[in-house]
Amino acid sequence: MAVQDLSAEFATGVTALLGPNGAGKTTLLRMLASTLRPHAGHLTFGGARITRRRIKPYRAVLGYLPQRPTWHGWMPVEDVLATFAWMHGVANQDRSGVVDRALDRVDLASRRHVRAGNLSGGQFQRLMLGAAIVHNPRVLLLDEPSVGLDPAQRAQLREILSADCDRVTLISTHVLADVAPIADQLIVVDEGRKRFDGSLTEFAELYGREGKTDTAGLEVAYLNLIRGADVAH
Repeated sequence: MAVQDLSAEFATGVTALLGPNGAGKTTLLRMLASTLRPHAGHLTFGGARITRRRIKPYRAVLGYLPQRPTWHGWMPVEDVLATFAWMHGVANQDRSGVVDRALDRVDLASRRHVRAGNLSGGQFQRLMLGAAIVHNPRVLLLDEPSVGLDPAQRAQLREILSADCDRVTLISTHVLADVAPIADQLIVVDEGRKRFDGSLTEFAELYGREGKTDTAGLEVAYLNLIRGADVAH
């Protein structure tokens, strides 16, 4: 789905990106990750427009977990993380420490010597999350990060994301329960266009019933918006 006339500003904290399948969420994340070049418009970071000359330093501070991540299955888990740390410019003397920290954060320390291809689906998803955060990025883009995670691991994911309040984090998801407790901002897209941009409280007051911001209340608000339901206040 093409993204059309979509303008947004992402502040530090967690922004949840919601929308139906094919709404343009993955396309938007790919453009923000600089893996897809937009036909029009531009991206700015820290007040500077991201051009070809500035794209390398931007990628150095960027962490990105795509919707269907892949990596070399023959590499041990710790080597995968070390490789991502190296690609993002982590100094040799610091690499071991950041790898250990990432392993602990995604609960894979006991699997550090296992080949990536021998991990379960949920373990591999956690490995790719570790690869996205190993260099402590200033911008973190996550496309459906909770796929394959059990409830305890999803709770751990929320803890990881809510603890890093000094970075810009954008999460595309269909699971409102994953973002309702931690999101500072909510953006809803549909058919490539932005339908809402604001706080969860504003969203619930505009489209929900009784302004409830728990998961059930936000689900009602989301369905009302997408379906175009009339909401009485």
